[in-house]
Amino acid sequence: LEEWAEIEKRRLAKIERERALSAAQAQCLKRVRTLAERGTIEFPSESAQIDETSFETLNQIVEAATGCDGVSLTISGHTDSRGSDAFNQTLSEARAQAVVDYLVSRGVPTSRLKAVGFGPRQPVAPNNSFANMAKNRRIEFSID
Repeated sequence: LEEWAEIEKRRLAKIERERALSAAQAQCLKRVRTLAERGTIEFPSESAQIDETSFETLNQIVEAATGCDGVSLTISGHTDSRGSDAFNQTLSEARAQAVVDYLVSRGVPTSRLKAVGFGPRQPVAPNNSFANMAKNRRIEFSID
């Protein structure tokens, strides 16, 4: 129950932060998130190597992000709770950085991107089933 309360608390805080965005920032973030949610950004198990099936989604995100002048994006890596916290923290950071590196290699300015990793600390679902753990292994985009 505490885990759900914490998840809801973070969700509401995120909504409040997004309400403070300018109209242009909000529209940019919506485009990037929609593309990320429609497609997938996949990694092999225990790896930060982006799976080639993700390139189409990432290329669409590049196109959207390059059209968002003046907007800085934070790319957040998340994991499920399997494995050690230290390993998951490092993996989440490496995966977020891999996405940043890909976006930069396609023309998004480095100065507009930041990678952060949260390991298993910010689940969107309890880690009590394989389906929920899959939801927690994700990359998220937010406005800096």
